[in-house]
Amino acid sequence: MADSLVSLSVDETKRERKFRVEVSGRGFGNRLSTVYHSMLDLPWWKLLLLLATAWIFVHVVFAALFFAGGPETISGMDTNSTKSVFFMNCFFFSIQAGATIGFGAWSPMAFYSNVLVSVESFLQLLWTAVITGIVFMKLSRPSLVARQIRFSKVAVVDAERTKITLRIVNLRHAIKPKITLFLFKKEMGPVGPRYRLKKIPCSLQRSSSNFVGCSCSFRHLSLPFTVEHIFNDYTRLVFNSEEAFQLVDAKLIVLVKGIDQRCASTYQANFSYSVDDIHWDAQFADMVDVTSTGKVVVDYSNLDVYGRVERRPRRSYLAANPQLL
Repeated sequence: MADSLVSLSVDETKRERKFRVEVSGRGFGNRLSTVYHSMLDLPWWKLLLLLATAWIFVHVVFAALFFAGGPETISGMDTNSTKSVFFMNCFFFSIQAGATIGFGAWSPMAFYSNVLVSVESFLQLLWTAVITGIVFMKLSRPSLVARQIRFSKVAVVDAERTKITLRIVNLRHAIKPKITLFLFKKEMGPVGPRYRLKKIPCSLQRSSSNFVGCSCSFRHLSLPFTVEHIFNDYTRLVFNSEEAFQLVDAKLIVLVKGIDQRCASTYQANFSYSVDDIHWDAQFADMVDVTSTGKVVVDYSNLDVYGRVERRPRRSYLAANPQLL
């Protein structure tokens, strides 16, 4: 049993918990091709602010072009107004022309202004199509489902140094999820140090688990569960101590894939554990309890609660079995 329980509180704004890789060396054309996907990854408030800023900028540009043509090119425009008032009227005329509102007070009356209105209305059609596509894709993406998967902010290594454990809960019903563990660490290569990402085996504390290679899959993910990796020859030295884990600049990465049955979409969520997130000589506190009435209660607040355990000195095989002497 744990000697003491520790409730962890981590400020998620201080560091990124997802495993991300920055890419460099791409050409300008390749960077432009990712603008659409970058917009999909923006939060809603940033996306709306970006779209509103771009919308205002485009109408300011066309307002300047209408202003350059003069009030004689627009029917109903006051020719005796000041420049500031005329520019403001050109801005609102640009909005009406682009949206094809047509109140009737202003209308183009010269070849120059008619060309501008034609170009602006065409660009407005493209703009509407782009906005519709971005909003639809952002609403239909399974990222909201992935956010419902909560990972424990810590992983624990037992006192015997035989396994590392982490926990995952799903706040939304999902089917056919699959878990994969990766170890990202620095190794010495023929030309110097290099980083390597390798799958490592994982297992669940359930008898119905099915193992597929280095991953484990199961039918339903509705209750909290524990994922364990039993140390092998590749990982035993890395997880032996905090100093060894930090020496190779390692990270433990967990990847969850599955299908959300409500929207029939595939989701993917990942989480990474650095040396600050892994605690040695510890074990998780229980999340499941049974009340006096026999009702099973799952306490999600205990997801990150772990307890310290004393590391027992290892005994030899003969010492543990004196009858063999």
